[in-house]
Amino acid sequence: MISIVTDLRLCEVCRTGSAIVYCTGCGIPLCRQCRRFDMYAHDCGSVDTLALCHICFDDIDINPWGGKRPD
Repeated sequence: MISIVTDLRLCEVCRTGSAIVYCTGCGIPLCRQCRRFDMYAHDCGSVDTLALCHICFDDIDINPWGGKRPD
């Protein structure tokens, strides 16, 4: 589930944009340019949308369908 930022905050990635969503993985506020979307499929036909920072997007433990496998 995507959590929307309801107060005035700066993005914690770029520190310049206005935050609009929280990272589903680590909870930091993200702006439009720094958020990355992915879908998380679970159960039978259920899909949740994830809003992730670039670190959580690549982390296979947080984003199992889109994350990168460790070398």
